[in-house]
Amino acid sequence: MKKIVLFLSAIFLITFHSSTKAQEFVFDYNQVETTQSTSYISTTKHPFGAEFTSMMQLLRESYTHAEENSLSLTTSTVVDKPSIFYSVKRTSKHLVKAVKKRQVSLEEAKKELEDILVKALNIRHQNTQVLEKKLFKLKNPENIIAFYNHDVSLNI
Repeated sequence: MKKIVLFLSAIFLITFHSSTKAQEFVFDYNQVETTQSTSYISTTKHPFGAEFTSMMQLLRESYTHAEENSLSLTTSTVVDKPSIFYSVKRTSKHLVKAVKKRQVSLEEAKKELEDILVKALNIRHQNTQVLEKKLFKLKNPENIIAFYNHDVSLNI
């Protein structure tokens, strides 16, 4: 009986270990998703320039929508795929602070943020449930950047 229990537990551990390996997420690239013009002119300017201001606004338009409250006349903002949306915002904030502290060069930070924004804008309408679960567990912005760089890619 002990041998059977040990055998079954070994199989369980092997199966569990193989399922926790790093998984690469590959999504389709759609240039229209990253270059759509925005109708709303943002009042908050991104420190990296106008291009990043428009891309962050496009991200906001893509991932959020207003929902009317049935009990009052106010509307609330609902975020679709919040783990992706907030991971990009957290990364942007981290990179801006890193540039101000001279930990990262401006060009490198722009390159990192642009790469993450393009990926986030392109995966908006794709199945990302597993990716969202992994992003939800990541709290450190540097880990989020590494995750987007190594585990998320686009088919161009």
